[in-house]
Amino acid sequence: MNSTVFEKTKYFIIDMDGTFYLGGEIMEGADRVIEKGRIEFRDVSFRYHKHSEDSVLEGINLTIEAGSTVGIIGSTGCGKTTLISMIPRLYDTDEGDVLVDGVSVKDYSLKNLRDGIGIVLQKNLLFAGSIADNLRWGDMEASDEEIVKMSKYAAADK
Repeated sequence: MNSTVFEKTKYFIIDMDGTFYLGGEIMEGADRVIEKGRIEFRDVSFRYHKHSEDSVLEGINLTIEAGSTVGIIGSTGCGKTTLISMIPRLYDTDEGDVLVDGVSVKDYSLKNLRDGIGIVLQKNLLFAGSIADNLRWGDMEASDEEIVKMSKYAAADK
């Protein structure tokens, strides 16, 4: 894959279950950025189908402090990926709110929100190209030194 393809797909988010989410627009000029990264779910409920009586998530209250490592554990289909997908707004809540640094995720531009968070799911995928190409996926201009630094930060250097 060449860098043009990476640049064109840079802001498309891939759901790890294989579904592409292309909804929403990246707002230009929005200046709110994530400062620390504290995440809070306040009474969050969600249904895949708006007219369904069955909620996938209901009344979720959870706070994750900035810099924390958290494991979300549960049976297949219980809503783990859906819950995490609400942080970058792959899904929006039906009720309640998701906040980052005390600000609703809906009040960030999609670009700034998605640029300011990092999520590692259990099922990790590599794209075509070299490992360095994959590491540069979020920033095609990253230097070799930056790639090494981020690899060490993510414990992916061994």
